[in-house]
Amino acid sequence: MRKLIILILLVTGGILKAQNSTSITWTEFLDQVLASHPLALQAGLKAEEGNALVQMARGNFDPQLKGDFSQKTFAGKSYYRKLETGIEVPTWMGVTVQAGYSQGNGDFINPEMYTPDAGLLKAGLEVNLGNGLLMDKRRVELAKAKIYREVTQAQQQIMLNDLVVEAGKSYWNWVQHWFENEIYEQAVKLAKVRFDGVKSSFLQGDKPAIDTTEALIQVQNRAYLLNESRMKLNEARLELSRFLWDEEGNPLELRPEISPPKLPNLLPVSPPDFNTGNLRADSILPYHPALQYYRLMQSSLQIEKRYRAEQLKPKASLKYNFLAGAAAPLNYELGDNHQLGFKLEFPLFLRSERGNLQLTRLKIRQTELETRQKEWEITTKLGQLENKIRITAEQITLNAKVVENYQKLVEGEYQRFLSGESSLFMINAREQNQFKAQMILLEELTDYRVLLAEYYRTTGGLSSLED
Repeated sequence: MRKLIILILLVTGGILKAQNSTSITWTEFLDQVLASHPLALQAGLKAEEGNALVQMARGNFDPQLKGDFSQKTFAGKSYYRKLETGIEVPTWMGVTVQAGYSQGNGDFINPEMYTPDAGLLKAGLEVNLGNGLLMDKRRVELAKAKIYREVTQAQQQIMLNDLVVEAGKSYWNWVQHWFENEIYEQAVKLAKVRFDGVKSSFLQGDKPAIDTTEALIQVQNRAYLLNESRMKLNEARLELSRFLWDEEGNPLELRPEISPPKLPNLLPVSPPDFNTGNLRADSILPYHPALQYYRLMQSSLQIEKRYRAEQLKPKASLKYNFLAGAAAPLNYELGDNHQLGFKLEFPLFLRSERGNLQLTRLKIRQTELETRQKEWEITTKLGQLENKIRITAEQITLNAKVVENYQKLVEGEYQRFLSGESSLFMINAREQNQFKAQMILLEELTDYRVLLAEYYRTTGGLSSLED
């Protein structure tokens, strides 16, 4: 008698005969998902977003060219003519380098704006002496942007992990329903063959009419289950199509004739060695993207704390430029021809500044607690998944033997039926138990792969489900 299901063929070394030579492997499916799925493309945009923020923050240190010209003429009189041009170069040390040219003349120009006809050249520095000397807003924004760029990389990894696992669940759910459908098709074919045989025996007078009725009922029952299986397979196929997109961003639909690949190595299963370096919790936690996210947020808050502490200092700035006539030879002497300024500001109570600093400290503490909680969640989940994977592997090994033994019972019962020592009822009962065991084994095999994917996602590495 022909084997009834694909899993028995796998156990005994047989080869699955696919309905169509066109198939899609897990690797091919995953490549398509990572290349074109909108969520995968969004994950790629995260890294670009981080780079854009760094570039934007670096713009705060770009040299600034400035120019200002105005003049007034009325009733034949030149009231004033003013020109101010220059360049400012902010530096990482909080010092701004300045250079420029000014020209001012006219009958009614403000005396402090007056210059020789050729104008004045100036060059100098502006330095923050208090608030802003060690940390200012420009440096804070750049440091945070660099950290956020690393945050986006962690977010990208998390998004891809989630996408791969969800796609894997849909893929292996489709595989499971495909092979379940194969089982029911084989069962219907076998029931029809048996019905034809019983009917022929009845016509020859070897079997009673009741046997043909019982054989027909089995054909009808299995046809009903096959229809249900086809409906579930179609639903699984449509669910799988959610993850298929083309390069232009258009959704694709998996064609009904496309099948899963042959799976000759599905059994036996062998759990990974959880004691290896890349799977141990103490090796995973320092590089886990979710924990990296929290640690980077702590680093960002530490920078914010330094900035808030800097705001407790008085705002004091010193500005100095030496001046020289544009038409005169450069002859600078200390103390002559210069422009000097000093500015001081200091809030008396610093309530806003102290409040911001305390709020930042609270955020740091909150993030530290969230990090510890996340570490515990990851460690606990890894232990739970490790236990489930090992138990599921053991169950698969046991159920594979159960399915094989059920197959022997069915074959033996069929031989007894041919010799007149058994009945259709006993054969059908044996086959029904065999079907249940096969379905359970198939479900466990797909669950095993999903558990592996979930485990690798929990470790923070990109999940991988083998074909």
